[in-house]
Amino acid sequence: MVVLGISDPFTLGRLNLTKAISGLIAALCLAGCAEVVEERESTFTYQGETYRAVIRTFETENGGFTKRYIYSRPHPVSCSVTDDLDCRSAIRISRTRAANR
Repeated sequence: MVVLGISDPFTLGRLNLTKAISGLIAALCLAGCAEVVEERESTFTYQGETYRAVIRTFETENGGFTKRYIYSRPHPVSCSVTDDLDCRSAIRISRTRAANR
């Protein structure tokens, strides 16, 4: 198997471990920096299909912010709570990236 021009299994294993550790560190940093203080279920319609959406309000030491998470195919996306165009764009970009893989 060749990934990113690398065929050595040892190097591939190190790359996967690096990705896993980086993801874990990022998750821990986010968990320590922001706390979910409210979560509401909603829906979002894109191109005639309705998807589950969750609106989360986060609180940090510098104030709070709200994000909308839309569970569309192929991947969930996060976007602005107040800007539907931002959400449509996030879904379109997610689908384009998945199609180009």
